[in-house]
Amino acid sequence: MKVSSSASYTKLLLRTDGDSECWRSDDRAEIVRFVHECQFRPLTPESELDLSHGWVSPIDPLNTEPGIFAIETGEYLTLSMRIDCWALPAKLLKARCAARERLYLDEHNKRKLFRSEKLAIKETVTRELRQSSVPKMDVVSVVVAASRGEVYIFSKSKRVLELVESLLEATLDCRCVPMTPLSRAAEAGYEIGAESPLHGRIPTTFFSLEDA
Repeated sequence: MKVSSSASYTKLLLRTDGDSECWRSDDRAEIVRFVHECQFRPLTPESELDLSHGWVSPIDPLNTEPGIFAIETGEYLTLSMRIDCWALPAKLLKARCAARERLYLDEHNKRKLFRSEKLAIKETVTRELRQSSVPKMDVVSVVVAASRGEVYIFSKSKRVLELVESLLEATLDCRCVPMTPLSRAAEAGYEIGAESPLHGRIPTTFFSLEDA
């Protein structure tokens, strides 16, 4: 298990229909209810999914039963997103599939397998290996300032950020916009023309805790 302890974060703005319209909410109970609806669902060896992600308790991310899904500190709500994915050793999977293919050829007196047969064998071997292993797990801290329409994601991984953004958008019915000079200017009420150099600026969205 890997629990996020990053000292840096990615700051995003929450928007409704347009980039200039800020998403805000002072109803904490409603937000927590939405979080419960998007809670984490564990992977199973029989599942066709290779990855599952959703909200879990910040106190006990191993517990997938309904419980405390948010910690309230002043105007902030602290959430935890859990990501589980199957990560079977590639060499082991390849070796097991090769052995099973040889056995299949002998049993059916064949010289060559069809593509569909190879895929079926791989699926069977994959399920068997999953029965004797556990998914790789990661937990990411997410802090939501709902009254200001801001969110802080404690991760630098592009893949993790995409998963958090999609989960936030599904949970809160909003859009996540990176904190950029353009979005900051729009938030401050400035009218930005199409020729503004701010449109070409793509700064990093990572901040240190000292910048908070």
